[in-house]
Amino acid sequence: MRPWREETIYHIFIDRFSGRRESNPLAVPAQWCGGTINGIVQRLDHIQSLGATSILLTPFFTGTAYHGYHTTDFYSVDERFGSLEDLRQFSAELHRRNMRFCIDYVPNHCSNQHPYFVDALNDPRSEYREWFWFDKWPEKYKTFLGFSELPKLNLTNPVVRTYFIDNATWWLRQIDFDAMRIDHAVGPPMGFWPEFISALKASKPSLAVFGEIWLYNCPSKYRDRVTVSGVDLLLAKLVPNRMHDKYFRTYLQHFDGVLDFTCNRLLRQYAAGKLGLGALHKQLDAHYCRMPADALLFAFLDNHDMDRIMFVAGNDRTKVQEVLDLMAQLPQPKLVYYGTEFAMSQAASMHDLSSHGDIQVRGIPPWETEANLLTLPKAH
Repeated sequence: MRPWREETIYHIFIDRFSGRRESNPLAVPAQWCGGTINGIVQRLDHIQSLGATSILLTPFFTGTAYHGYHTTDFYSVDERFGSLEDLRQFSAELHRRNMRFCIDYVPNHCSNQHPYFVDALNDPRSEYREWFWFDKWPEKYKTFLGFSELPKLNLTNPVVRTYFIDNATWWLRQIDFDAMRIDHAVGPPMGFWPEFISALKASKPSLAVFGEIWLYNCPSKYRDRVTVSGVDLLLAKLVPNRMHDKYFRTYLQHFDGVLDFTCNRLLRQYAAGKLGLGALHKQLDAHYCRMPADALLFAFLDNHDMDRIMFVAGNDRTKVQEVLDLMAQLPQPKLVYYGTEFAMSQAASMHDLSSHGDIQVRGIPPWETEANLLTLPKAH
């Protein structure tokens, strides 16, 4: 199989990639738009024609929200996306095409509708009370970034740790994925990762595990910090490249790779005209010199949590193609958000809206205009 550095990974938002054209992805409150696992299978020829060699799916677990990050059952596929058998067939079809399958896993938090949290919230003698971080039961508990609907899981509890290790290895046996993206990897305690990753590697030694190590979304007021200090969060605003690199090195002691937010920031600054080409190369070189030689640093331009690269570049197709070409030259895996090939953009920044700003970057691809596509980066 190809070295991971030769992968071009196509990142798919399940509900929107093959969503119904008559649905409204910009509706507030956010709607389910009908995208399914089988709908992705129908577009695999398109994805492969772009040069993609792997696919990363947003979470497919049963939950309360269209994006998949509000889990209510970690052991089932949300029926709105399909079935476990659909997922097995999807994995088998990717492997038949010599493509890799990457999943997105969320062990830091769950939905407040998860039956374990509901029980812990309503029963003072609940066996699940210690699965969560109650500061003052029942009204005050730790959450993901201050969202009350996302209680934070207590992964210092051996029972909870075992649950997620068993769950992750169960999924590996069920659908034979090739890589796991860990959402909000700075949330769980550092001591969780060696045990968790070792169990996965014991089941599949070739598995790649990479983390979302993103310091911008950890404000101290949300009290969702285990490994990130308040001082470092402040420094992340002043010297973001160096602080991200510092934490990358820490997590790379356990993870195979990280989402490269340093590279992401530099490429987006260049796309926006805020950084010259010489400075870009100089800072990228310095960044790579600070990293372990064998680290997998997944290069990407955008995703479902940030403004699309086309919007950042002022809707300049030529500029975006230039940045994609620059990305192709990097000696690391490439991760490309769905719709980039169509030059998908947005009407307003996701940060300009008071609620549901992220729906701006989660549209349905214009499949009726499958021509004049941008060229995606292909690994060396």
